[in-house]
Amino acid sequence: MSLPASEIRRVSRRTVEALERLDYECCLFGSAACHLWGMAHRVPNDIDIVVLTDDDPEEIKAKLEELDDSRFRLIPAQDPRKHYKVLWYVTCWEPRIECKVDIVTPNTRRLNIPDVPRDLIPWMSDIPVMPFLPLLLLKVLGWHGRHTSNKLHLQKKIPRDEADIINLLDLLDAGDKLYNNRWLRTTKLRLMRSARVHIGSFAKKFPSTKRKWKYIGFRFN
Repeated sequence: MSLPASEIRRVSRRTVEALERLDYECCLFGSAACHLWGMAHRVPNDIDIVVLTDDDPEEIKAKLEELDDSRFRLIPAQDPRKHYKVLWYVTCWEPRIECKVDIVTPNTRRLNIPDVPRDLIPWMSDIPVMPFLPLLLLKVLGWHGRHTSNKLHLQKKIPRDEADIINLLDLLDAGDKLYNNRWLRTTKLRLMRSARVHIGSFAKKFPSTKRKWKYIGFRFN
């Protein structure tokens, strides 16, 4: 069951509050962050949160479930070969309504998550949100990842990713240029190198976006 946008925001706030109780700082990314940045039509199905710590995500999820009066529940992964558990937030006990909450950290290498400087994290609707440019770059990396995946359910999400990226590009402003985000070039070189390559592929498929990528500061041969 899909939750309305208001419920997604509420679950985001409750998750942030729970993490703060555990002395963690965090920020929202993914589709829920896109929604808060201005893509009002994009109502996400779940929540993605970067916890700014070196702790293991599985440890963080277990702590959330163990909180007093916790609405978080851990469910084993569907694939029995996987050792991780899936975190859900229960919005209603009867009938049972839940929202999936994905927890990652800057050490989640496969995602190239940046360790965002705390003073650069904006708050929207009482929720800390990943800054716009790294959010956009991570969307591009996710788009590329689905292209290289052999899993059909991921490949089916490619058109939605492409629409998200194009819509995000429409929301650009001067603060999103590379020279205003120097911290990305000095703290997350792997993210930037990957982004440059995959942005080139995206611009080749969608030539009309080249002008906006150039506005940010990317160059093409």
